[in-house]
Amino acid sequence: MAQTVKTRRGLAHEKNRAKWLATRARNINSSEVGALFGLSPYMTPLELYALKKGLIEDGFKDNDRAAAGRFLEAGIAAWACEKFGFKAKPLKDYLEDPKARTGSSFDWEITAWDDAPGAFEGRIPLEIKTVDYLGFNGSFKAGYTDRKWNADNPDDIVAPPAIELQVQHQMMLSGAPWAVIIVLVAGNQMHRIVRMRNETIIGKIRDRIAQFWLDVDFGREPTADYERDAETIKRLYVRPDPRAAVPAEQHARMMDAIDRACAAAEEKKAAAAIEEAAKAEVMDVLRETELAVLPDGSKASWKADKNGRRSLRLTAAPALDALAA
Repeated sequence: MAQTVKTRRGLAHEKNRAKWLATRARNINSSEVGALFGLSPYMTPLELYALKKGLIEDGFKDNDRAAAGRFLEAGIAAWACEKFGFKAKPLKDYLEDPKARTGSSFDWEITAWDDAPGAFEGRIPLEIKTVDYLGFNGSFKAGYTDRKWNADNPDDIVAPPAIELQVQHQMMLSGAPWAVIIVLVAGNQMHRIVRMRNETIIGKIRDRIAQFWLDVDFGREPTADYERDAETIKRLYVRPDPRAAVPAEQHARMMDAIDRACAAAEEKKAAAAIEEAAKAEVMDVLRETELAVLPDGSKASWKADKNGRRSLRLTAAPALDALAA
């Protein structure tokens, strides 16, 4: 383990949550490394910059998905130990490299394993993930390829890039030569992914972290991704300045963006009118019929609830390439 890494004993324990959050705030953490490379599905480079610069507060809100991960973690770890034959324990220490301004919290650490792929050096991360069936098989809508698990080959599963980077960063700080990712799919399918320490990737992580803090210190803001950064921009500029004015050199850019936004709004309005008219035609054909399944595979359901209110649901015909698969 590098001498610069310090162990903050028990800092990640729930009772030390406030101190843990404050410590995380001054560092780039394992779960944030993907954002440095533009590969996090949860955080953009601009949002990460704004957080670490202190321009916005962490907007994370607890939800059922996050709570499920916390409550199920111990059970998943116990099953993984039994299924794959290793011993593990919770790791509540926080490892920090203050000079590099980076740190990491961990789920569990592996303490013994007869089939270990390497030596037990440092602290061996056991990272636990849960995912539903569609997510594991890459069935996210277009634009979310950064969440995809490459599960085509059960013997060579590749986690989403942000998770792969997260585990390499954990090994960077823990001094481990290898790590294990456990992924529980749909509550009843468990897979094990062994990852060896990759010094090339770790070197790129170190370089990117160093460059990030230089950019923060010198105020070099990342370019916004306007498809993903709308909420971050709103949080950055919550208070208008009555004295402020748009610089003349930005007028052309503003006019073009306004034109595009207004044109899209008109298209959306027109599409909504077409949608409502098409639904009305479907209902007129259905009349008293509750369900229709058409020859091309499309469906129309117009059933009533207990109060007698009918709700229309439409399913388009499957794509031709899906039928040919």
